Amino acid sequence: MINLTEIQQRVYGILVVHPETRNDNNLLIWAVHRQYGIDNNATYADVILKIRAKKLPAFESITRARRKVVELYPELDANAAVKALRKQQEKEYEEYARI
Repeated sequence: MINLTEIQQRVYGILVVHPETRNDNNLLIWAVHRQYGIDNNATYADVILKIRAKKLPAFESITRARRKVVELYPELDANAAVKALRKQQEKEYEEYARI
C-alpha cells in the first residue's frame, strides 16, 4: 500500500531535481510512476490496473501531493504563466460547479 507521505516525498524530490515538472502535472505524474517501475511500454490499462491494485499512486494523489509540497516550499511552484492559467481554470470550474 502506498501512503500519502511517501508520495509527497517522491513529488518533492522530483520537483527539486526536475524543475520542468513544476509546470506540467502530466510530466510530474509520469515521473512519479516511473519511480514505481512504469516504463515507456506500459499501456494505459496497465497503469489503471496498477492504480486500482494500489501498486501505483492515483493521478489525483500525485497532484494533491504537489499542492501540499508547494504549500510547504513555495519556491517549487510553477512559473507565473502556468500559475495564472491554473487560477483561471479554477475560476472556470467554480462557475461550472455553481450551475
